[in-house]
Amino acid sequence: MAAPAPAVAAPAAAPAVAAPTATNIATAVATAVSHAMSHAPPPTITVTTPATPSTTRLRMLFDPTSLPVYVRARFQHKQDRKILTTVIYTPFNCPRDPCHNMHYWINPGLEKTICADGTIFFHIPIDEKMVMKNPIPCKKDTHASIRRWYQTFQETLMQYGIYVHPLWLFRKNHGSEWGFSVGDGPDDDLPMPLRMTCQQSSILIYQLLSQSTMFPPGSPLHDIVANCYGNGLKTLKALQVSRRQVA
Repeated sequence: MAAPAPAVAAPAAAPAVAAPTATNIATAVATAVSHAMSHAPPPTITVTTPATPSTTRLRMLFDPTSLPVYVRARFQHKQDRKILTTVIYTPFNCPRDPCHNMHYWINPGLEKTICADGTIFFHIPIDEKMVMKNPIPCKKDTHASIRRWYQTFQETLMQYGIYVHPLWLFRKNHGSEWGFSVGDGPDDDLPMPLRMTCQQSSILIYQLLSQSTMFPPGSPLHDIVANCYGNGLKTLKALQVSRRQVA
């Protein structure tokens, strides 16, 4: 009789797995979060730049009725092209206003200036890019052509924050090399807050006027510009003094 087969030993029980501790769980979570963050795309950051106010927008918002009566009348005459030279050389008559008996009017918020001829100039940052993109060349150097060009030049650049003195406001023997004065006196043409604007304007104006295509080839106006090197406002005054001579 055959001997019975030896019994197969039962497999040994697997060792018990220790339950994770709170420290282990925290470490695992931290590792997973760190890995996810290191591989995530950077967040998109949107920077909103405040829009620079434009003269066009400010004109739309401008309410002429906010002006003192005498100042408003002169402004309106300018808009209607009825302003007279006998009027523009007369100081503003606005009693109880800080600009009474001055040749300009500036609002209390220092946002805009009304010149003696009714021209309104908004105090906005100079848009150099637009200024240089719009050179406005003078096609002819006759007396009438220079006058028409100057007025277009002035109106266009003022839209971009550049100050150009209105043509009919130049006074004989007044204003030094610019042809106008900036200050707080009764004979000044512009208020003191615009001095820096005028200095910046003068530099950019000269950059425009010194371009070879600004005036007709061979015109003596190129020499006038060269003689006022770097000073655009001085150049504009010199052009007005000489325009009768090149007619």
